[in-house]
Amino acid sequence: MEQAQDIIISWRSVMLAMPAIASLLCLAHLYIRDLERPALRWLAAFVIAALVSSIPMIIGFSGAYKIWPGLTFLPVNLTLAIGPMFYLHAARLMEQGRKAFEPLLFLPFALHYAYQWWAFTSLGDYRAKWDFNNAWHEPVIMPLAAAAALVLAGWALLAVRRMHRRYVGWLEDSRSDGDAFEANWIGTFLKLTVPLAVVWGLIELAGPQLGLGYVDTFWPEFALQAVIFIMCMEALGRIQRPYPKMPQDTAVDAAGRAQADTDQPRDWQAEGERIGNAIRDGEWFLEPALSLQDVARRCATNQAYVSRAFNRGRDETFGHFVNGLRVARAQELMKRTDVPLIDIALEAGFGSKASFNRAFRLHAGMAPSSWRSARLNS
Repeated sequence: MEQAQDIIISWRSVMLAMPAIASLLCLAHLYIRDLERPALRWLAAFVIAALVSSIPMIIGFSGAYKIWPGLTFLPVNLTLAIGPMFYLHAARLMEQGRKAFEPLLFLPFALHYAYQWWAFTSLGDYRAKWDFNNAWHEPVIMPLAAAAALVLAGWALLAVRRMHRRYVGWLEDSRSDGDAFEANWIGTFLKLTVPLAVVWGLIELAGPQLGLGYVDTFWPEFALQAVIFIMCMEALGRIQRPYPKMPQDTAVDAAGRAQADTDQPRDWQAEGERIGNAIRDGEWFLEPALSLQDVARRCATNQAYVSRAFNRGRDETFGHFVNGLRVARAQELMKRTDVPLIDIALEAGFGSKASFNRAFRLHAGMAPSSWRSARLNS
């Protein structure tokens, strides 16, 4: 106990722990909402793995290794699991079902973690551990584990980037409120993490040879924890309802595509006009959550058929067409009323002012407030 009194509360240790703890508090608040719990469990595992993997640095700055040399090989390096956990968070949020290869993603982590436990519990006292560390761990095991973690993280970032792009396209093609489900925090994390991953990989691979210590690698580690906190904050603000799940092939389904290819009539332009008129005349576009599935059911057909009618027959996506009708309705309302724009947005079928502003800029070329001002001044 007297030795424990020699522990130093380092400002670096506190700085590393604070964003990770704040991230966990964000996730706890999200979990209470009872929304997207499978995706949130993987996001929480991802945050915890990043926090646990930083423990050697946190306790190193506090002087723990000088007091307890036996902490060498403490089994807290979870970096081989971080990439797969991030990938599974995105997959559970955006895709239907599970892929057969997913358990294999954790095989390198399982082998490395078993090695850590063996080294921590079976090598004897700290002198034997340091001898093994100098002979095998630092020159051989650490570079191999770092390279494997970097490969897995790089694969996960690329796979999630492709998945996110497909998801945004699928939302545009199948829903009229797709902008509410774009999972912006994943895009933000991808943009901010790529340079950090490169720096981290260089540190992990070349750090031992260059003699880099905890002080040298503190700021990249802190930046990673800060990026994770930003991602969790964005998720807290965006996950307000369950996210629609994209089929894993990113199309409606194989059977639906085949049926769309064989169904008659094949005049897609006429079909696109017919279905578009149904949406316009029936004022279905005033429903904020109108989806391709809703329209297909009302038109007594399947989603693939309706999607093709828009893409081939009208040369635009379902979401673009529906939001165009909403913008036109909003313009009519602005011509004859002076009510606040948020009221006009909701009456025109938009689910939020943000989606209204985005769609209005796309279709009218300017913000709603600018359009209203230009009309008053004309």
